[in-house]
Amino acid sequence: MSDDIGITGSDPCHEAVIEAKVSDSSMEDIIAFVECELEGLDVSIKQVNRSMVVLDEICSNIFNYSQANVFRISIRKSEEDIIFTFMDDGKEFDPLAVEDVDVSASVEQRDEGGLGILISKSLSKSIHYERMDGKNIITLTLGPQ
Repeated sequence: MSDDIGITGSDPCHEAVIEAKVSDSSMEDIIAFVECELEGLDVSIKQVNRSMVVLDEICSNIFNYSQANVFRISIRKSEEDIIFTFMDDGKEFDPLAVEDVDVSASVEQRDEGGLGILISKSLSKSIHYERMDGKNIITLTLGPQ
């Protein structure tokens, strides 16, 4: 595991947190951490798969566009739901303010970007954004369906 990674709490009854520097080298550790935590939460394979897609989409935005130095992911389970909180110190960006991509238009007619946000919204039971203390905070809930 990279020196750029910090992990706290992995009790399935509590929140598990990973904090990392924004770098390509930290992504493998983040994926391994999230997969391991999800295995311990007794959730369906469908929730695991959707979680990994959302993780990839949100992290891609943070890594490629936010200009963040550090980010944090927390995972917890609430009854049947998985709740992810993504926090970064990058430039302000509210993904909920972005107009949804028109997927009925051809690729040539669409502007680049926005598809990952649309995918994350469609896979989530709820998604909430706030900017607090110079940080972007996205809280995303994935239900069992």
